[in-house]
Amino acid sequence: MVRGGIGIVAFTVALLNRSSISRHRLYSTERMEGRSDAFMPSVVEQGGAQMWRIYLILTLAGVFLILLSGVPLWDAINIAMTAISTGGFTIHSGGIPAYDSRILELLIIPVMIAGALPFKIYYLMYRKREVSLFKDEQAKLLFLLILLGFVIITADLIVFNGLDQWSALITGLFMASAAVTSTGFQSADLAIWEPVSVLFLSILVFIGGSSGSTSGGGVKLSRILIGLKGIKWWFKRSFVSPKALLPLRYNGKTFQRAEAEFLVSRNMLTVVLFLLPILFALVIIMHFEQPDIDTTLVIFDVISATCNNGISTGFISPPDLTVWSKLVLILQMWLGRLEVMAVMVFFIGLIRGFEW
Repeated sequence: MVRGGIGIVAFTVALLNRSSISRHRLYSTERMEGRSDAFMPSVVEQGGAQMWRIYLILTLAGVFLILLSGVPLWDAINIAMTAISTGGFTIHSGGIPAYDSRILELLIIPVMIAGALPFKIYYLMYRKREVSLFKDEQAKLLFLLILLGFVIITADLIVFNGLDQWSALITGLFMASAAVTSTGFQSADLAIWEPVSVLFLSILVFIGGSSGSTSGGGVKLSRILIGLKGIKWWFKRSFVSPKALLPLRYNGKTFQRAEAEFLVSRNMLTVVLFLLPILFALVIIMHFEQPDIDTTLVIFDVISATCNNGISTGFISPPDLTVWSKLVLILQMWLGRLEVMAVMVFFIGLIRGFEW
């Protein structure tokens, strides 16, 4: 159930304790990706035991919280595990709507958010008794996006769909949280939403959760932050003397010019490499599917598949899709999960040899 980086890193670190591979060498890959905050070196040094302990505590807290909604214990355990791991599955084919409980939807929201926050925050709280929730830039952006999504989606549901205020509030908050955390739980039929609402939700799906969290989808908040800060930094440099030293600051760290340029360009390249397969997939799928299909639905489901989110408009229905569209979507899910850069390196390694 441990979806995303946390499970892979914790498991790998446990194996590395029995091998001669340098953990610092493993960790350097995260630094090159611009995700130096994904897992603190001290955490990696101490192994995966602390991370698993924190994960277990969060899961138990999630089970207790969801039990307050009145669902059976077995259901609460499954929902909590998939919410913390941002997996999005339920034991009912009807998903979360099968419970017909607005209270349950409200109680799932903090569990989804807990899984999408950087685990270094929990480490600092657990080991050093340091509350850094509102000091971390990814955490602040995550809450800002949830708030923005909540306001816009709620307003759209009231104005465009005529939903009553209470239902619109719960649905807006739940769907915004499920999208930006990459959890993929779904409490609404997006096919009846206005296209503008679906397109806005697709932006949240594309961004995804935090680096160093269980979120396995999207381009990650850290890359969006570095990209925005990089744009601001480039503009600043355009209006000052070329000799002026303007460092790039991110999450309490300072990067000088050469390091900052490499950091920003690498992260922006990753974002572009996410977008290109999405565009190609859209063109290919829309050539094989019905010409009268709503383009908005196709765009959302392709983004959701590529970003490993799981929310769907209903366009992706296995009996209705052509075999070519299925193959394209399978490739998109694979590329999005591994990331295009890693896939490119793998195939280059196959051709030129991995020693290169």
